[in-house]
Parts: sequence; structure tokens; C-alpha cells
Amino acid sequence: MSGATQFLLVLWKNFLLQVRRPVGTLVELVIPPLAVVVLVGLKFGLFDIENRIFVTFPSDHLTVPLPNNTYQIYYAPNTTNTRKIADCIEKKLPYARVTGVNSDQDIVSALSSVAPPIVLSGSEYDSSECDSLKLPTNTPLGCFIRGAGIYFNNLESDSLEYTLRLRHEVGEDKSWETRDAAPNFQAPGPRITDNFYLSEGFIHLENIVGEAVIRLMANPNMTDCDGGLEHNISVAMRQLPYPQYTVDFFLITAVSILPFLIVLAFIYSAGTFTKELVLEKETRIRESMLMMGLKQWVLWTTWFIKQFIFLCISAFFVALLLKVGGVFPASDFFLLFSFLIVFNISAITFCFFLSVWFNSARIGLLIGFLGWFVNYLPYIFVPGRYQTLSL
Repeated sequence: MSGATQFLLVLWKNFLLQVRRPVGTLVELVIPPLAVVVLVGLKFGLFDIENRIFVTFPSDHLTVPLPNNTYQIYYAPNTTNTRKIADCIEKKLPYARVTGVNSDQDIVSALSSVAPPIVLSGSEYDSSECDSLKLPTNTPLGCFIRGAGIYFNNLESDSLEYTLRLRHEVGEDKSWETRDAAPNFQAPGPRITDNFYLSEGFIHLENIVGEAVIRLMANPNMTDCDGGLEHNISVAMRQLPYPQYTVDFFLITAVSILPFLIVLAFIYSAGTFTKELVLEKETRIRESMLMMGLKQWVLWTTWFIKQFIFLCISAFFVALLLKVGGVFPASDFFLLFSFLIVFNISAITFCFFLSVWFNSARIGLLIGFLGWFVNYLPYIFVPGRYQTLSL
């Protein structure tokens, strides 16, 4: 018997076994589209779409709050020009402790040490009091009372370079999150969040140092920080406006719900298909066919094609409902369908992998269900830690 004849005969056998269990076949075809119907029902029953108008933001003047605090500021290197800049900083912050050190490592060591208590109006207070100051946007108006460092890489007029360093702590419930390339959760629309550069005083300090440097460059021989410029510099910062946009709260929820529903939608197919593969091995039908000359590639290819066709039917209706049902109205249908096709191919190969380890159909069914669901669990934990995980 030729390979083509074997292929058609075994493929017919696999389809015949599928048709002989009509209830299971119907469940395999109906559950995936039904799961998407539930998702579409949630969209129209619980979620609304809001069209929000052009968003503008107020201006924030870069005036340092609590200017009479004993701000701890360290700078390096300790030269004549840097001391002039330090004098200008002390003009803006008369109670600041501006200390010159020799190198950037000395700045790090000084900032890493335990900061002394801050004195305001003769009483000690914790640095969290600074966070109680609020901007009009209800964002904490920051200050750098935890300490700051300034390292002047170059003070030449044609290549001016300096570096600002603040302590890494930004409060008990906050973090700079420098390990992440992007937030773990991003809602659509403008990112109206706390600006740490503003709330922690980085921009305020940059403004003070920048003005001092400008005065020094304008008058290199200055002896009084008030000289060098005709007027004081007043700087305000304003967040860029955001155009009109649409907020679909359903899409925010669907990001977490849809993967879980897709896993549940195909869990029955994964379990029953694994059971069929193991049952053929348990009943010795596979060995009998191989003894009669059946080629291995025919055996596995026919199982793959049979299951692929049935899963493609479900995938077609799932993609259609996602498109027409308004879950992904702007997405291309062919792209959605192609994604589900690739997903189904990986599902079939995963069932092949599970089936070779067991000889009992019941155990194969149970492991098919459990293995399919356990395979989804890493998705719950990995995204939030993806940036810090090693290979």
C-alpha cells in the first residue's frame, strides 16, 4: 500500500472516530465561540465608551517649596568656578548646606549616609511633610530634602556638562522603576501621573543650577551672584496638551480577560484530543497499524490534519465574533484568524507532547486538562517581572 493510500485511509479513520461522538464534537465546536459571546455580552452590558475632549494642564512655577529648609547639597569638584555656582545656589536656598567635595564618588558616599533631621521653624519634622504640599493637579510638590548632588563634568562654554543626582528613595509607596522599560499596566489616553522629576525637586534643582551657570557664563569674573544678568529668571513648566481621545474601559478589562477565556475555550479540545491519542496507544491499535506497515509520518500527520480542521472551524467563528462583536472592531479579520491558527498549531503539538508520556486514556484526559491550564499560569506572573527575569 502506497504512502498516499495509507494517508487517506488513516485520515478517514480519524474523521470517522470524531463523527461517532457527536456530542463531544458539538461541544468542541461551540465552546470557543460561546466564550467570545460571553465577552461581547460583558462589553455591551457593563462597559461604556467615553469621548473626552482636548485636555490641557496648568502651569507649575519652578519655585522651591520651603526655601528655609536645610537642604543637603553636595557638589564636585571643589574649584573656584564651582564655588561661585554654589554661592548662587545658597542665594536661592539661604539655609541650604552646600558642601564641596573632590569627586563624584564622594557625592555618592555623602548622599548614601543617613541624612540629619530637617529643621523648620525650630522644630524637627520628617521628610514626608514635604510631600504634603500639593500642586493644583493634586500632585505632590516635591523638594530634595533627602539630599542632592551636583557633579560638574565640564564648565567650558562650548561644552558645558553637569550631572544631578538625588537619593533613590521617593516615598514608601513610590519607585522610579528604572528596571522597567514601560509601565506594567498602561491605560489608553494621556499619562496624567506623578512626575517624579517635578515632585521630587529634580527640575527645581536643575533650574537653580542652570540659572547659576548662566550667570557664571555671562560674567566669568563675577563676585556677586546677583550680577551677570539684568533680570531674575522665572521659569514655569507645563505638560503638553493631549488631543481628543476615546476611552473604552472594556479594552482595559479585555487585556486580562480575553487570554483566560481563550484558554478555557479550548481546554476541552486539548483534553479530549490528548485522550484520543493515548487511547489509540492503550488499545494497541497504533502498534497494530505500524506492524501492518503504516509509516510514522502518516500516523502523526493525519491526527494533526483532523484536529487542525476542527479547530479552524472554531477559530473562524471566534475571529468573526471578535471583529463583528466590537471587541476588536479596528483589527483586521485575517490577522485575528491567522493568530488563532498559529495558536491552534501550538495547541496540537502540545497535546502530541503530552500523549507520549502516558498509556492510560483517563490519565491522558486528566493531564490534558491540567497541562493546558498550567501552561497558562506563567502568563499571570511573568509580565510584571519580565524585565528582571534572566534567560
